[in-house]
Amino acid sequence: MDISTGNWFEYLREEVLTEGLRDIGLPEIIVDFIEEGMPNAPEKSKMYAGNNWKEHKLGNPGYIDSVQENWLNQMERMFPDQLQVTPLEPQHRESHFVARVMEPYDTSAIRTTPREMYDDKTVEQNKKIAFVADNIKQAWAKPAGTWRKTFMKALKALSKAGVPSEKVEVVKEYLNEQMLGEWRTYWGRWNELFSWLNDEPTNYEMIKGEEISIAYDTAMEDLNNREDPDSIIHTFEDGSYWYNLEVSNCSVEGERMGHCGSDSRGVLVSLRKRQGKRKASSSYVTMTWDGETLYQIKGRSNDAPPVEMWDHIEWFIRNMDISSVEETGEHSNDHEGFQEMNDYLQGRNQGVRFNGAIDIDAIQEAIDEVMNEWDGENSSIYGEVTGPEDHGGDYTAMNMSAECNIQVNLGWPGFELRNNEYAPTIAADDTTQDDRYETIPQNTWGTSARDFNSELDLDEIGYNLPGETEVEWSVEMLIGAQPDDEDIDPNYPATAHLIVSIRNSEYEAVDDEDDARRNMENLASEVQSEFEDKYDEIKEELRAKLAKEGYSVKTAYDRDRGEMSEYELDHWNIYADKSGLEFWFRPERMSDTLVEYGEMPMVMKMWGQRQGAGHIDHLYTRAFGPPRGARNASRYGNPDLDRNMARTLERLYKKNSTTAKAGQEQLPFGDEYAAKHVPIVLAKDSRFVIQGAAAFHGQNGAYPLMPIGWRYTIGVDSSASPEEVQTVKDIVKYFNENPQLVMAAAKETIDIALEGSVALSEATKESVLTGKAVYATIKQIDSMLGPNVRSGSDEWAERKVMMARWINQNFEQMEEVEKHVAWYDYLSPIRNNAFNMAREGDIEPEGDDAGRPIRWNEKVQEQMKRMKAYGGTVRNYSGVQNESVEQQIDRIDALLAETDDSYDLRIYNIKVGCVIDRNNGGSESETATEIRGIDSVTTVRPLAATKRAITATSEYVMYDIKFELVGASSRVEYRDQVLLPQMRRIKGLKMMTISSMHRTNRKGTIRTVRESMALKEYGFGAASPNSGLAGQLGSVAGRNNHGSSPNMKTPRPTIQTIIDDWSEGGVKIYDVPTDHGNSAHHVMMPTEELIGLMGSMFRGPKDVFDGGYQDFIANGAQAPVYLAVGQNGRAAITGNEDLIWYAKKSGLENLPVFISYQRQV
Repeated sequence: MDISTGNWFEYLREEVLTEGLRDIGLPEIIVDFIEEGMPNAPEKSKMYAGNNWKEHKLGNPGYIDSVQENWLNQMERMFPDQLQVTPLEPQHRESHFVARVMEPYDTSAIRTTPREMYDDKTVEQNKKIAFVADNIKQAWAKPAGTWRKTFMKALKALSKAGVPSEKVEVVKEYLNEQMLGEWRTYWGRWNELFSWLNDEPTNYEMIKGEEISIAYDTAMEDLNNREDPDSIIHTFEDGSYWYNLEVSNCSVEGERMGHCGSDSRGVLVSLRKRQGKRKASSSYVTMTWDGETLYQIKGRSNDAPPVEMWDHIEWFIRNMDISSVEETGEHSNDHEGFQEMNDYLQGRNQGVRFNGAIDIDAIQEAIDEVMNEWDGENSSIYGEVTGPEDHGGDYTAMNMSAECNIQVNLGWPGFELRNNEYAPTIAADDTTQDDRYETIPQNTWGTSARDFNSELDLDEIGYNLPGETEVEWSVEMLIGAQPDDEDIDPNYPATAHLIVSIRNSEYEAVDDEDDARRNMENLASEVQSEFEDKYDEIKEELRAKLAKEGYSVKTAYDRDRGEMSEYELDHWNIYADKSGLEFWFRPERMSDTLVEYGEMPMVMKMWGQRQGAGHIDHLYTRAFGPPRGARNASRYGNPDLDRNMARTLERLYKKNSTTAKAGQEQLPFGDEYAAKHVPIVLAKDSRFVIQGAAAFHGQNGAYPLMPIGWRYTIGVDSSASPEEVQTVKDIVKYFNENPQLVMAAAKETIDIALEGSVALSEATKESVLTGKAVYATIKQIDSMLGPNVRSGSDEWAERKVMMARWINQNFEQMEEVEKHVAWYDYLSPIRNNAFNMAREGDIEPEGDDAGRPIRWNEKVQEQMKRMKAYGGTVRNYSGVQNESVEQQIDRIDALLAETDDSYDLRIYNIKVGCVIDRNNGGSESETATEIRGIDSVTTVRPLAATKRAITATSEYVMYDIKFELVGASSRVEYRDQVLLPQMRRIKGLKMMTISSMHRTNRKGTIRTVRESMALKEYGFGAASPNSGLAGQLGSVAGRNNHGSSPNMKTPRPTIQTIIDDWSEGGVKIYDVPTDHGNSAHHVMMPTEELIGLMGSMFRGPKDVFDGGYQDFIANGAQAPVYLAVGQNGRAAITGNEDLIWYAKKSGLENLPVFISYQRQV
C-alpha cells in the first residue's frame, strides 16, 4: 500500500466512517444533554465527551461502597417479602442479596401462628429478583458505559419474574436518578474542557487522543493564556504591548516570569510579545499599578527588567499619569540593576516621585536628625548608613550604636596604676596603698576583669538595650557632688570615680529615610526607657555593689540601711528597693497608708469645672497638681504640695517640741543641728501625694463621689549625708510617737491646696448668679456673631444669638440650677466656639419663647439630678417661670404693703466649740447641716483656724452660728431651751466652749435690707427719680447688660499694706478676682516683692525646673501665684511658687496673684 492509499483509509476511518454521538450506545437523555451543552462543537468533540463518559467510573472505593449500600437499602425497602441483605460473612467480602424462603418477621404485631414457608414457585421468583438486584449492585463498580445495558436487562428480568409493573417503574426511576446524578458530577468536573471544545472547532485537534485529565490541562493552559484585546493598553513598533491583567494575583504570569505573580496594592500589568507563530504570548516585565503609583517593576526571577525594556516602562510612566514609583528592589538580589533603572527613569520623569530610588544622603540626613535631637544626659547614640558597595551585599543598611556612661564616686583620695590595676592610695600626693579598698583591674579582659564584671553584673546593665553589648571601664579623679546643705566649695577635693561605658551596636537593612529614622527612633526610645529613665536606680545599684564588695567607701546610708529597714514602727510602713528606703505614714498600725481626708467640695464640682476640661477628675489636677506619672492617673501632686506639707510639718514639729511637757519625747539633738537638717530632709526627701478618682457608680445621675485621700512618704538613699541619714532616723521615730502632727499637717496642707480652687469656684458662682459674667458674655456673643446674623448667611450663628437673647430675657427669673445650665451648657460653650450645634442647636423659632433651646428642660432636669433634687421636683419641672410687667408691679406693691413698723427681726451669732467624733456621728460638714436644721438657725460656719485633730477619728472645731428672733424674744431663753438642747441630741457632737451672743444687724433690720434688695432688683433707686415705675422697670436689662470685671485698685498697694489693712482693720483690698479666661486673679504684683516670700531652694530636680521654665517662656503664667494673708500679720506663698522662680530667671517684672484672706498664716 502506498502513502496515498494509507491517507485515504485514514480519512475514511476518521471522517466518513466515524460513528455519530447517537451510535455509541448512550442513553437518550445524556445524548440530549451533550447536544444542548455543546451546540457549536463538531461531532468528534461531542463524541469525545460521550466516550469519556462511557469510560467514567465512580470515585474512590469508599464512594462506590456508599452507592452500593444505598442500592441495598432501596431494594430491601421495595421487596421486604422477597429479599434480605445478608450480614458480612467470612466467605463473602461484601454484603449481598439472598432470596427469602419464608415469611419475614413482623415485629409490629403479635403472631398467634408460626411463619409459613414459601412454595417452590415463590422461592424461585425471589431468587430471580435477588439475582437481578445483585447484578445491578455489581454494575455500580463498572464503567458508566455498561450501566445502560445492565439496567435494561435488569428491568426486563424483573418483569419476567412477575414483579408488578408499578414496582418495575420505581426501580427504573431510581436507576435513572442515580445515573443522572453521576452524569452531572462528571460534566461539572470537566465543564471548562467541554466549553473550550464548544468555543473553537479546531480545539479538538489539540487534545485528540489525550486522556481527559491531560486534555483538561491543555484546555486550561490555552484559556489562561488567552488575552482580551480590550485589555491591551498600548502596542509598540517592535510588537510588544502593555497588557492589563485586571487582577492582583495571576498564577500564569507568575509561572511565566518566575515570581509570585501577586501584589495586593494594585492590578498587575504585563509587558508581552508573541514570538513567531506561537499562539500564546511571552511576558517580559510585570508591574503593580493602582492608577497613580507603580509599586513593583520586575523582570524575570524578580531581577531588574532588561535595559531594552526601560523605554517601554518610561512610556507607561509618562503616558499613564504616574505620580509615584515605589520600586525598591525588594525580593530581589539585583540591587544594582534596580538602582540603575530607577536613576534612568527618574532622569526622564522629573515630576514623578521615586521613593524606590535609594537616596543614601537622605537616609543619613534622617539618621542625623534623630542624633541631633537626642538629649540624653548620660548617653549618646550614633548611626551611619552603608550602601551595597560598602558591605558587598545587595541592600542598603545602617550601623547603629549607643554608649551609656555611669560615674560612681569610689571615695578614694587618690589612686595609682600598678600591674594593670587601679590601686587606691591614702592621698592624692601619697602613693601608699590604701588597704581598706580592693583594687580594680585596668583591662576588660583576663580572669580578674571577668571576675570584676561578674561581681558587679555589668553586662546585665546593657542586657535590655538593643544589639550586642560591650563593657569597658576606667578610673579617673573627679570632683563629686557636694552635700545639699553646704555652701559650694571651689576647692572641694577630687576623689576617684569609676566610669563604666556600655556600648551597644546593631546592624539593620533599610529601604528609605523613613525606615532609617524609625530604626534610630526605636534605638533612642529603648536607650531612654531602659537606661536614662532608670539611671539613678542603675547607678545606685552599682554603687551599692561596689561598697558591698569593698571597692568603694561605704556611706552612712550603707551602714544604717539594715538597721532602718528592721525598725518596728506603728505608724510607718518601710519599703526598700534598689534606689533606697522609703517610710510611708499610716494612721494606725494595721491601717492602709492611704488616709482619708474627705470629699471634693460641692462648689468645685458645680462651679469649678472649666469649659472643655473633659473628665471631672481634672478637679484633682486643678487643686493638687498633675498626675504623678503616666501609670498613676489617680495620684496627684506637685512640688508646691510637697513643699507646703514639709513646711507645715516642720512648723508643727517646732511648735510641739517647744511646748512639750517635761518627760515628753523630743528629737535627741541640739537646736543648731535640728534647725540645719530637719528642713532639708523634709523638703528634699518627702513626698505628699493626693489620691482620688471620681466614682459614678450608684449615683443615679448625681455628681460623682470624689474622695480625697493622701499618702506621705520620707525617703533616704546613698546621696544623703551622715547628718541627713541621722535626721531621717530621728524624724521617723519622732513622728511615729506623734502621728497627730502628720495628720494635722496633712489636713492643713489639703485645706490650703483646696482654698484657692474653692475661692475661684465661689467667685465663678457669684459672677454667674449675679449676672455679671452672664450679661458680659451675652454682649460678647452678640458682638462676635452679629455680623454673620445680619448678613443672613449663617443660620447657626442666628440660632446662637437667639439662645443668648432668650437667656438674657429670662435670666432674672431663673433659679440657681437654671443659671448654671444657662452658663455651662449654652453661654460659655457658645462664646468659646465649643457649642455642638448639630446636637444642641434646635430652638423655639418664634413666639414668646423664641430662642429657647429645645433641650432646655431636659438639661435643667439633668442638672437637678446632679444636685440630688427630689424625683418629684425633677419630674415637675416645666421651664423658667416668667412674670409679666403687671405681675412684677403687683408683687412689688404687695411687698411694700407688708411694711409694718412694729415688725423687728433681730439676728444674733454665737460661737460653740465642739468635739466631733466621726465614729459615732457625721463629719464636720454633716454636723453643720444638722445644726442648720434647728429652728431659727440661719447659717452655720465652721471656723477653719480653730480646727485641730484630737484623735485619728475626732477633731475640735468651733462653729459660728447665726439665728434670728422676732422683736424682743429672749435670746437667752432660745439658747438655753432650744439651741443647746437640740445640739446635745446630735450624735457624735460634744460641746466644749460657748461664747456670748452678739446682735449682728444693728445698722438696720433685716426687713429693711430685704426690701432694699427687692426694690433695687426691679429698678427702684437705679433710674431717674422722675422716670416713674415703668421707666425704672425698663432700666433693668440695660443695667444688667453691662457687667464687667472689677476695676484694679490704683496705685497698687504693697504686700505689707495688704497685710496691715487685713490684720489691723479687717479690710480686704481685693475681694473679687478679675476674670481673664483660665487665670482669674486679683492683682499683678512685682516679682521682686514676691521673691521675699518664696523658699530658699527650688523644690524639684533640675529637669523639672528646665521643663517648667521652657513652658513658662513659651506660654507665660497660665495660673496665678496663690498668696495667703493672715490676720496674724503674716503672708505666705501657698501655690505656684515655681512661677516666681521662672519669673526671676527670665526677668519678668510682674506676676498675677490670687489673694486669700485667712485668720492665721
